[in-house]
Amino acid sequence: MLKILLAEDNKVDEIALTEYLKNNLGEFTLFCVPSCKALIAQLESDEVYDIIVLDHILEDEQSLKYITKIKEKSKTAEIIVLSGQSDISVCIQYLNSGVYAYLNKEHNAFQNLVKNIKEIITKSTGKESFFKANQLFIYIGFVVALLILALYYFFKSTN
Repeated sequence: MLKILLAEDNKVDEIALTEYLKNNLGEFTLFCVPSCKALIAQLESDEVYDIIVLDHILEDEQSLKYITKIKEKSKTAEIIVLSGQSDISVCIQYLNSGVYAYLNKEHNAFQNLVKNIKEIITKSTGKESFFKANQLFIYIGFVVALLILALYYFFKSTN
């Protein structure tokens, strides 16, 4: 099941986003934290998250200062930043730091968040499907090779 960690210090935004995700995303688990310190503490637990959604400015700090630490603590999670900040230089800093997406809260953010989450899900399941298909192809090739060898030795021994 998809696991999302939401770092949001505005309770109204947290509730609205949670409800929107419930109505538009399907099955998932969501854990919410209000600060960068709480986020890092949560990432140090045994929980593994698929997606981390960050507000740009939390109650204790700007999330940008914690991106490197977040990526160290959660190597596989994709990070999506939600921000009321429309400064393009902030967006560029986040994207250069390796986040998956930077979404402005004023421009269809919730719809765009769901779209990005679905892209991440498709990307990760697509890789798994590709890997499984390749495994099946290798297995079939191995069985065919064994069959050819068996037929070769069978006909060689009858002659």
